[in-house]
Amino acid sequence: MVILLLRKSILAFVILFIYLAILMDVFSRRFIGWELSREADAQLVLNALNRAIALRGAKNMNGCIHHSDHGVQYASDAYVQRLEEVGMQPSMSDKGNSYERIWVF
Repeated sequence: MVILLLRKSILAFVILFIYLAILMDVFSRRFIGWELSREADAQLVLNALNRAIALRGAKNMNGCIHHSDHGVQYASDAYVQRLEEVGMQPSMSDKGNSYERIWVF
């Protein structure tokens, strides 16, 4: 997102990065959890996960596989603990092979 600020013949560009975390149900091909934030931290992905759990219900998440890359957000203690609380199984690709378990959409 680029915002132009005009004041008294001064032109300034302010560049804001906005991060989007999405959880997708591969079977239904629907986004079930999402969150926007200015920070790419563990709270961003945790909020998206909690939204998915609220939408589907914690009981329905039991036994589901949660696949992600090796990002520190997905490996954080709080995130892994939340996955375990609802019975989800974490899965991460091998280092350097992000396409190892990719599904064709």
